[in-house]
Amino acid sequence: MATETKAREIPPYVESIMKAATDAGLEVVRNTNSIKISAANGKRGQTFSIPRNPYPTAPQLRSSMARHGFLAKVKYDPSAAEAPAEKDEPKKTAEKTGHACPDCDHPPFARPQALGLHRRMKHGVVGMSDEAIRKREIKAAKNQQSPSADPATGPTPPPVPAQAPAPAAETDARPQIVTPATSGLPDKVSAAVAALVHAVGSETANTATLHAENARLRAFKDKVTAEATNGNQTPIQTVANIEALCRAADQQ
Repeated sequence: MATETKAREIPPYVESIMKAATDAGLEVVRNTNSIKISAANGKRGQTFSIPRNPYPTAPQLRSSMARHGFLAKVKYDPSAAEAPAEKDEPKKTAEKTGHACPDCDHPPFARPQALGLHRRMKHGVVGMSDEAIRKREIKAAKNQQSPSADPATGPTPPPVPAQAPAPAAETDARPQIVTPATSGLPDKVSAAVAALVHAVGSETANTATLHAENARLRAFKDKVTAEATNGNQTPIQTVANIEALCRAADQQ
């Protein structure tokens, strides 16, 4: 007879013992913390208790039943109902989460970072994660953009900016008078030719001077006009600027 006081999950090998005890005419009582097996109307001390928090393993239960003399009464063979060994579960977990090195027989690593460090230090293999590849590409791009330095001569100096050509030396803007050759002519003719050439040269020089003066006056007129039409300054400032231009022109 079996009396249940509280339902709880029971291992298969314990259920097998309870069934064998019931078939043998023993009384089985399921309490909160234990399962008691005793002879019907048995005396004190003829009770066997199976703890429920936690349940003992099948070998432990068989040994305890043998010490109390209930193994022969129940006629139970624990080997037929033993649960699969629980020692295999940690091994499966280790195989599932371990990270083995493909380059040597080192024991599996628990974390992929440890495996990456091992391969880099022992086998010279760089990281193959997406983040490591991205960082290497960025570093390579920066190295290509930066100027290379020669170990013998040091860093490459910056390019020297091109210098503007030097201004040409000022030359006489007046036209040059070519003196014709007078050798072989009479003295009077040579003197007349020389006087004519001198007169033409003087006139030409005067004309060049007039042209230069005219250009200077035009530049002065343009400056005065620009000051007079400048709307960004007050009339007083405009007059002061024009007076300054006049003083500068007088000093030339």
